[in-house]
Parts: sequence; C-alpha cells; structure tokens
Amino acid sequence: MRALRITGYIRIVMALVASVVSGQAALAFPADTYAPSSVLADGKWVKVSVSETGMHLITRQQLGAWGFSNPDNVRIYGYGATPISDVLLQGNYVDDLPLVQSAVTSKGIVFYAVGPVRKIMRTSSTLEHERNPYTQLGYYFLTEAPHVEPRAIETGGVPAEIGDTSCMELLVHEQELSSPGGTGQLMVGEDFNHTRSRSFPFTLTDRVPESRVYITCSFVAKAISSSTVSMSANGTDFSVGSADRIDAVNNAEHYGNMATTTKNFIPDANALNVKVTYNCSGSVSLASLNYLRVMYERRLQMPSGGVLDFQTPSASVAVGGVSGGAVSGIRVWDVTDPAKITMMEHSSYCAWRNLYSGIRHYAVWSESSPMPKPEFVANVSNQNLHALGNADMVIFAPRAYMAAAGRLADIHRNDAVDPMQVHVIDIESVFNEFGSGSFDPGALRRCLKMFYDRGVAQQPSLRYALMLGKGTFDNRGITGVGRSLASPMPLWVSAQSLQESNSYSTDDYFAFLEDGSGQRPGYDLLSIAVGRIPCTSAQEAEKVVDKIESYLRDMPRSDWRNRVLMLADDGNQGVHMDQTELMERSIRMNDGGEKLLFDKVYIDAYAWQNGSYPQARADFYRLLNSGAMLWTYIGHGSATALCGDNMITYTDINTQFYLRRIPFCYAATCSFLRWDNDVRSAAETLMFTDDGGFIGCISALRPVYISANGDLSKAFGTELSSLDGSSNYYAMGEVYRRAKNRLTNDTNRLRFVFMGDPALRTVLPSRNVVLESVNGETVTADAQITLKAREKLTLSGSVRDLDGSVMADFNGQISATLYDADYSTTSRGRGKDGKEVTFDQHGSLLFMAGGEVKGGRFTMSVTMPSDIADNFRPASLNLYAHSTESGDSRDASGLCRDLYVFGFDETAADDLVPPVIHSMLVNQESFSSGDDVNETPMVIARLSDDVGLNLSSSGVGHQMSLTVDGRTTYFDVAQFFTPDAVASAGAMSGSVAYQLPALSAGSHSLRLRVWDTAGNYAEETVDVNVVPGLAPRIFDVYTDTNPAYDAANFYVSHNRPDQRMSVTVTVYNLLGQPVWSGESTGRSDMFTSTPLTWDLTDNAGRRVNRGIYLYRATIQTAEGLHDTASRKIAVAAPR
Repeated sequence: MRALRITGYIRIVMALVASVVSGQAALAFPADTYAPSSVLADGKWVKVSVSETGMHLITRQQLGAWGFSNPDNVRIYGYGATPISDVLLQGNYVDDLPLVQSAVTSKGIVFYAVGPVRKIMRTSSTLEHERNPYTQLGYYFLTEAPHVEPRAIETGGVPAEIGDTSCMELLVHEQELSSPGGTGQLMVGEDFNHTRSRSFPFTLTDRVPESRVYITCSFVAKAISSSTVSMSANGTDFSVGSADRIDAVNNAEHYGNMATTTKNFIPDANALNVKVTYNCSGSVSLASLNYLRVMYERRLQMPSGGVLDFQTPSASVAVGGVSGGAVSGIRVWDVTDPAKITMMEHSSYCAWRNLYSGIRHYAVWSESSPMPKPEFVANVSNQNLHALGNADMVIFAPRAYMAAAGRLADIHRNDAVDPMQVHVIDIESVFNEFGSGSFDPGALRRCLKMFYDRGVAQQPSLRYALMLGKGTFDNRGITGVGRSLASPMPLWVSAQSLQESNSYSTDDYFAFLEDGSGQRPGYDLLSIAVGRIPCTSAQEAEKVVDKIESYLRDMPRSDWRNRVLMLADDGNQGVHMDQTELMERSIRMNDGGEKLLFDKVYIDAYAWQNGSYPQARADFYRLLNSGAMLWTYIGHGSATALCGDNMITYTDINTQFYLRRIPFCYAATCSFLRWDNDVRSAAETLMFTDDGGFIGCISALRPVYISANGDLSKAFGTELSSLDGSSNYYAMGEVYRRAKNRLTNDTNRLRFVFMGDPALRTVLPSRNVVLESVNGETVTADAQITLKAREKLTLSGSVRDLDGSVMADFNGQISATLYDADYSTTSRGRGKDGKEVTFDQHGSLLFMAGGEVKGGRFTMSVTMPSDIADNFRPASLNLYAHSTESGDSRDASGLCRDLYVFGFDETAADDLVPPVIHSMLVNQESFSSGDDVNETPMVIARLSDDVGLNLSSSGVGHQMSLTVDGRTTYFDVAQFFTPDAVASAGAMSGSVAYQLPALSAGSHSLRLRVWDTAGNYAEETVDVNVVPGLAPRIFDVYTDTNPAYDAANFYVSHNRPDQRMSVTVTVYNLLGQPVWSGESTGRSDMFTSTPLTWDLTDNAGRRVNRGIYLYRATIQTAEGLHDTASRKIAVAAPR
C-alpha cells in the first residue's frame, strides 16, 4: 500500500473490513406486490432472444418449429433487456414476467422488443444511447395460453392535418472489446495505440437537406504525456480544442482518462466518413475508441420496406412517404413506455396529435415491413419461485453447484443452535422469473426482496443469502476474464471504471432491500447478511462444503477457540497499531469480549534485520499454527501479499497456511480480496486451501482510505463480541452486516465484502467456564487473589450454560493455561514515518494443566513455577472445557483476569526430584540415535514431573531449551509443549514437538534440557545425520476398514511429522488396471497423513464389484521427494 498525494494531502489507500448494526423496522412493499405463483409454473415455454431494440416479427414458420400451432393462442412475456433499476421503488418494480402487447398478422406475431442498447432523447435536440451492462441480448418467453386474454393495445391521440415532418436521428458506432483496468462496466473498442488513425462510415438516411450534423467522439487513453484526439469528416478537418485533450496518467491505479468531444458541420452528401486520429508523442499504454455518435435531423419518411422508429418532443407529427390506400395499413405505436403501448389514430396524411405532452417515442410499421426475428434460446421447464414459502436463508447457485449448495443447506437446517429454513435456488430460474431471462444481479436482488418483504408479516424472516460461485467485472463474457468462468455468478459492478479508488464491485447491493434503497448505497442499511464463496468448479464447491463440515465437526477441541491473533503493520505514524488497539478495546467492551485472549504481533516492536522482521515472522507463524479463532490484520497489502518486509508473501500464502486450526480472517488491507478478476487473489487462495487457510474472510477488493479504517475496525470489534437474545455469538455474516450498518454515510464500506458462509458461526463457544475459587478463596474482581511463585494451587469452578446456570449434565475435560502479568511494550517507530506506540500484552506462559469436569464442576491442582515476572498487574488464566460423552459436542470457554502473579511462597515444600524425559525422538517413532534425517527435522519428546514442569521464560537459565552441537540454543521450546488432557493429581505431563531450522549436512548432536518448577532439570542428547534431499519414508499404509462395505479411509504412516505433503492413493484390480485414484494435500497429523476417502466407486462413478483390490499410496513432500507402498483391500457387498 502506498501514499497518494491528492491536493496537498497524503491519503494512505488501504483496506478494511466490516460487519453490522441492529436491524430496523423493515420497509416492505405491500404483500400483493408479489404474485402467489409465477406464470412459468404451468404450460409449455420457449425462451427467445433479441439483439436490438425495435419492432420484431415471430413468423408462423418459427412458431411451428417451436411447437406452437396457433399464433392467436401464443402469448409473449417479459421485458427484454430493460435494465433493472438499482433503486427499489414500487413504482418501477416489475414482478414476475409481464404479458407483452402484440399483434397477430398474416405473417406471424409482431411485438416491440427491448434489446441491450436503447436510444434516449434527453432534450428536445439531444439523443444519447444507453447499454445494459449485464446482458448482450434481450429475452422473452413464449407460451400457448388461449385462456389468457391478450393485452389490448388501446388507441390514443387524434388524427391531424399537419405536424412536424422531421426528428433528430442518432447513429452509433461502438465496439466492446476490452476493459481498460479490469474493473467497472466500461468496455472500449478499437485500438489506436498501434493504428493511430481509423475511418468509420455512416449513412445519413433521409437527412434534411443542408442540415447540420453533430459528431461525438468518446475516447480513452493512458499515456505518460498529454495527448489529443482529432477528427475529420468527408475531408473536413475539425479544429482541436481543450475538449480534445487527454491529460497524462502516471499512476498505475489510474487506468486512463476519457475525452468526449462533439464537432458539427454541414456535409454536402449523405454518405459520411468520419476519421479519428490519436496524437501522442510519449509512451502510450492505452488508446481506444469508446464510441462514435452521429446525430442529424431526419425527415419523417416511411422507409421503403422497413420500420420508422423515432423520438420527438412535438405533439403533432406527420410521416411522409405513404399515401392513398397504403396509409390505412400503417400502424403507429407509441412505445415511450414499452410496457404500456398505445396506438395513435392518424389521418389519411399519416399525421396525428398526441394528447400527452413531452418527448414521445414512436414505431411506425405495416404488415409488409421487414423486421428482425427473435432467435430460439431454449425450452424452459416449469418453475415457480413465487410459490416458495418464507426462509431464513437463500443459497443461489449455478446448476453445476446445486449438489454442494444442497449439502450446505442441510448443515444449516440441522444446526443445533440455529436450525433454519433454507432455499437452494438455481440462478437460471431466478433470471427467468425475476430478470426476464437476463444475467442481471438485479434479478437475484428482486428475488431476495420478495422473500424479505414476505417475512415482515410472517416468520421466518430472511436473514442470510449466499452466492455460491465466482463473478467477474465482465458479467457479459466479452473479455477472456468473463469467458473464463463456466458457471459464473453475477456481480454488481460500478459504472466508474478508470480509477481503482472509485471503481469496484460489491455484494452489499443484494443486501439493500428496504424500499427506496439503492439510490445512495453509501447510506443504505444492509437488511440481510450476504456472503459469497467464489468457487469456479463443482469440485471446488464440494471441497469448500467439506471444509465447512470439517470446521464444525473436526477442529481440535482446545483453547485456541477463544484466541485472537492480531497482526499490525509498521509506518504511517503508527496508525495501523493504533487502529488495532482501538479494535481490541471495542471487542473487550462487551460481555462477549471478556473471554477472548489476544496475541499481538506488531512488527514495529521487533528488530528489523536486512529488510525484514525475522522474529516477528517466526512469532506470527508459531501463533497461527498453534491456533486462533480469529486472525486480524491492519496495514499494507495487495492481492498477492500482506504486510511488506517479507512477512506474508505470495509463496507463504501457498505454503505456510496448512493449518489444523482454521481461523476466520479480518484483513483491513488493500485489494487482498480482489475476487472479480480471473487471477485468484491471495484471500481466495486461502479460502480454497483444503487443509488450512481460513474458513471465511472480510476484506477489501479495492483500495480505501485510512481515514475510514478506524471506524470500521471499531464497529467490527463491537459487533464481534455482541451477543444475541439467546446469549449466543452472532454468525460472522451478521457481525459484518451489523458493523456496516453502524456506518451509514460512507461509500468506502462498499469496497469490503464477505467471503464465506454468512450464516456460519465461528468455533468460539458461547457457553462459559467460570473460575470460582483458588485455594478456597472466592474469585472476584475486588479480591485481587495473588498467585505466588512455587505456590501449589487448587483451582475450582464450573461450566455455565447460556443463562448462567451450572450445566449439571456436562461431563468432560478442561484445560487451564496461565499467562504471567500483563506488560507494556513500546514499538520502535522505525523509519521516517514511524511512531512509537505503547501497547499491552499478556505475559509469558507459566503453566498448562488439564483436568476433568463432572456434573458441570471441576477442581484441578497445579504448582506455580519459581520464575515469574513479579509485576503486579492482571494475569490471564485461559480456560476451555469440552464434553467427552458420545454425541455431545458442547464446549465452553472463559478467561479469568482477576488474578495477580506476585511474590514467592515461602512455605513451599522442597522438591529435589528432577523432571523425566521419557523419550526423545527425531522424525519417527522408531528413531534411534544416529539415524539419517532431513535438513529440518522435528524433535519429539515425552516429558513429566511429579510437581510441575517449568514453562516460564521469565527466569534466566531455567527455560526449556534445545541445543544443537553445543553451540546454538533455542529457548522457545516451551511454546511447543502440549499437556496431557488429564494428568495425575499434582503432577504434570505432556509432549514437545519442535521443528528445527535448516541444519547443514552431516552429524549433529541435539540436547534437550527440561526444568521443573523448583529449579531441577533433566536432559537428554541424541545424534542425527542430516542428509540433504533425503526422501520421506512410508512405514505403513492401511485402511480403517477391511473388508470395506460402503467406504474406506486410507492412512499413511511416515517419517515427516507435522509437514505439508501430498498423498495419492490409486486402487487397481487384480489385472493391474487402475480403478480409482484420489489425492489430497495437507498437513500431516504428526506421523500419520490426513485420511483419503474412497467411496468404492470407479473413476466413472460406478460401484466396483466385490473382490480383492490392490492399492498403492505415494507421499510427496513440498520439495518433490516421495516414497511409495502398497497393500490389499477387500470390497464386500454393501450392508
């Protein structure tokens, strides 16, 4: 992220993230706005398309080919490519598919169709054109319905003797070939960078002689120096003025400037040749024509064989070119409102006077007029979204992703905390029923509006919507980016397209459902929580649902579930740290925030070495791997990386985020979630990392300004720790919605989007663990209970339900982790724009203990270490409990900060018994000293002490340590200690898994030293032989069932503990032919790979026959090293 100097002020463009405010009384359309049933529910339907606006003919031959026998019984429905308004007003709202007015002639059915481009008369002498940004065709629907009365075309106007005999005509040349910056709605045409001059022919049909012609050129260019666009017509050169000048662009995030200029002259012929020339002496990266408009005065003359389509401000009009009997066959339709056509009564001179004033639009035609014909698109199956009942949640998905969407819906339908009514809807049916067939995001919004409004009067009320599928800025598939998606999901895209700072897409558009919303989106409230999972294939959709299922079911049950990891960037006068501190305070201020434990990595507080912060990086990835329910970041970033100084690079995004404990991410940084291009952003990469990454993300897809960051971060923190009426934490999509609704005068918030399932709650438990007493003394804020060095403690407490009552039916395990007193750190203020910032952190780890919960109550004994900080400030005791009874997934957490660590227990009994190192292994369970290992081996040790192991880092010389070759010692080993779930009374045991940094080739000695709380130590030494490029080794490959009846999970035992690797299993029949193959990449569970499941089908999806099969497993490390092993499996008939 970099500074932009704008009118003398430095604005730091950065990203932020958001979330929610309480919903207000809904503003809804009346219930009868929505039809109880769609017209598409019954009968035979055919979908057709038109490419232009105007009169169209469906011939009798076409009708017969499409299965319709009688034109008199055919009805046309829809509104073509009429753009769906962003503003939700009942006056402009169109529900379902309206019946189109039409006329049956001897040739077929004639109707007025709206195509993707319309001409609009802005003033009495000015015509412009408008293009629908979401579709290249207009669509209509045909059905045979003799029981439906045709919509009559009423007569209007009165015959006249005289009237205006001319009008303004508009000709347009516009090609849409590319996007200047991969953002916004704008598409530009012919390239002038390599061909500086181009000519464009026009024919000025029926031009009034000697009348003036107006030529408008719109041009987009990006060059390092100013440039001009010049025009000539029929050899007449037009002068170049200031309006023809295009200013220089020297900013990578400014994609060009647009110049629109109009010239006029009186040509001597009706064949017009317009020449456009681009002039620039500097380097040019973009020079493209946007459009050419030619406007002239045209005689109202009926064309020989054709339709006269025109607009005029004149009330009285006369059309020439028809006389005698031909006049009686002329029909004049007033198509000013294509949904309400009237037919003008005209005189024998084909003149009429309209009784309505203002600009009117007419189509003059006869049965003999040649007209364009609609094209067949598809037969449409019956559908009826209007008849669906109310829902809590709607999931929109392309047809290819419907299976995954259905699985996700079932997760929410069966949720124990918040079971919901969920509709899974194919987006094609939404486009047909709410968008007249067009790929328009407004159709999805209209559908949501219907469910939302109906929920005002009758529960359930719509709360969530999920878009399952990726979208791009190019909704029409014009560019390679738009065409790259096989099953796209539409995105609302801003009209602004030439600057990153004001061009964006947003899904908030779908959440603006109040009446009148959409006119000022920066002020609109989000009525529902909307999220998107930008998958690009059915396989990706299925994997994301797998990930969500695993997140809810399989994540480790430990105290990471109430931890928050906060990363803050340096520079910019410390604003990133200040805003992170503000967010932390806003989280803590609610009851739901008091139980969260914060780990902070503010990189400016670390030493800067050779362009990076190595210790900050090490601490961040250690804390990330140990687990955090939420990971927040505020600072610089891009679509490929976060936080400069090599903290989180694109390589890291792809290699360092294979996690067993998956966080939700709040990333307040520029463009981290730029999901509307074909290049996958870093945030998307992490979303689709199967075994790791994150479960969801709130971040920006474009830059925003730092001035709004603090407000949004504060709002996010406030809502994150808010509780609903049942004392549960809100789903993350609701957090997002409520936070954004706290800021209703800010368009910057629109750049922030929610990636993931908006109805998903994090693993943060809503139930509470309460520490009630220490050594019999009641814990209160005023008691100031002091924990002394070497003191033996008895901790007692309870697990409480949402209403605060003790959960007498709760039986399970509890862990307690004590951190020393808070301490203050002052950052270094590095760099010319640095600033020292003082912030508080919890102290170092003192002990970790486990115990049992019976009947909702627990008691555990621990011994304090001898080395403490002796700082009389609050300490932090993190508590986590979970049920161990079958079928009971309940858990609870708590954080007690009413304790103080200070002083020394003079009555503590002497302890002369050292700790015990039961085993010290390297990489594998069968390790023997001197074995070969890879360059970054993992040391794994089992430890215990009859009183307590010292995990503190406060005392010099008493830290748990690992020394290599007697020279290099690592003192952070205790950070990688995991206690046993339940230890013997008054004792402490557990294991250490410590991965060493790269070692040189050859022999090395490794010495592990462990201390207890009384200052006794034990040590163990082993030797290893480092072999660079040593391949991994498979010790065993097995299944969890043999014979297999319904499915089999394959496991691989190996010597690469806790490392990322790919596992491939191929199943063969006894002839050696491959039957099935599966692959997964993830982080191994110590010595065993994550399971790979075979559903007993072959590669074609067919159930395999009973019999004996061979399977071969291959593991491959990130460095490309591999090993293979094989075994047999029996497949039995399904039970």
